[in-house]
Amino acid sequence: MVKVLLYNPILTAALLGWLLAQVTKVVVYLVGERQLNLARLFDTGGMPSSHTSLVVGLASAIGLFDGFHSAAFAVACVLAIVVIYDATGIRKSAGDQAQALNQIIPQLLSGKLLKNIDFKVFKELLGHNPLEVVIGFAYGVISGFLVYEYSLLIAWKPPAI
Repeated sequence: MVKVLLYNPILTAALLGWLLAQVTKVVVYLVGERQLNLARLFDTGGMPSSHTSLVVGLASAIGLFDGFHSAAFAVACVLAIVVIYDATGIRKSAGDQAQALNQIIPQLLSGKLLKNIDFKVFKELLGHNPLEVVIGFAYGVISGFLVYEYSLLIAWKPPAI
């Protein structure tokens, strides 16, 4: 099973897109905060969108390997559209709401209007702005092309099962 996954260039392109985006998040945090935070490797939100990179890497690799006219490419494109919409719309709104709650609740608690409440800080970095999605999109396309070109170079063939 592991051999099949390791020798699947389409899956490799998708995962490469995700990995490039997640590593970039660590670098962006390091540059911005001057602190290494490896937890960003597995975090959601931020620059760039790894969800977008993952699904666009998948779609671009399917298009390159199986053809842009294939049913698999069409399915991957629809999946990518749903994920991108979710990342920029629904998850972004949830992050905005969490940010507002994180500002309001401490103010209420300091005024003692609320007593005996167990306050939890909500995660605010859930969704993406358009630039984060565009960069994630580019990473996905790049990962698809890199894996496709590499597979041509080495004549990538699936292992015998």
